[in-house]
Amino acid sequence: MREEKREEVKKTVQELGILLSRKLQNKLERLEDSILMLDIQLPSVDRKLIIKELVKASTIDIPIHLLARGIEFSEEDLDAIKELKEIKVGFELTQEELAELLKVSPRTVAYWLHFDSSPRLIARDRIAKVYKVYQEIREEVRPEALRKWLFAHNKLLGDRVYALLVKGQFEKVLADIEAIKEGVYV
Repeated sequence: MREEKREEVKKTVQELGILLSRKLQNKLERLEDSILMLDIQLPSVDRKLIIKELVKASTIDIPIHLLARGIEFSEEDLDAIKELKEIKVGFELTQEELAELLKVSPRTVAYWLHFDSSPRLIARDRIAKVYKVYQEIREEVRPEALRKWLFAHNKLLGDRVYALLVKGQFEKVLADIEAIKEGVYV
């Protein structure tokens, strides 16, 4: 039974490997042993369960139906979408606020978040800049206060941080964060 399970897992991994890029296939193959450790209480291996566990264990958050259709994303695309999700959750932004910040439509943000399309180079650059701001400030401000920091009027900057980011003044905001880190003001 154990050997049958191993063969079934290998077969499933091979089938998924056809749908996935080579990098992801290698990652899936390294997960074979962990999949075998699953406590499956079925007379035969449940392929859907294996696929679900493979996806969960490999931190792939692309919906499986997209993988099945053969849709591929580059590492840059996946990184940008991951950063986008972190920004949205970390700053507690709505899709509309995120869209305004990135200078795209809310529908475009929805497409990105649901892996229906990937950000173009200009959008990835803007996402990276906002993400840099997010990374820097989250070390200095409690998570529950990040949204307030983003939308509160900052006297030294002369505007809300959010408004400055929408205007593309990333360096000004990063300089302000650096001042916070250095204890210039509290």
